[in-house]
Amino acid sequence: MNHPWICAVIALALPTLASAATSAVPAASCQPPKSPPANGASAPQIDAYNNALPKYRQCVQDYVNARTADAEKYTALAKTNSEAANAAVEQYNKFVKSANNH
Repeated sequence: MNHPWICAVIALALPTLASAATSAVPAASCQPPKSPPANGASAPQIDAYNNALPKYRQCVQDYVNARTADAEKYTALAKTNSEAANAAVEQYNKFVKSANNH
């Protein structure tokens, strides 16, 4: 007696779990600097723009690094959960096979 429905239930649950995880991802809050100063802009306007560029770049880099770290963490967690689910299915299948042989 084979019960493929267990694998189907697990397969159906995984996208739901992934969707729940992605809905909690924060958007980047980095604010790009205003448009580059036009020709004839004052020195303070040019300085403000030039100072804003590295801050914006650093904010984006920090955001990307945080998302990458989370992705790696959740990838490892997904692998661990998948392995645990597969082990449970294997255990169940062994039980059913054993029960059917008696």
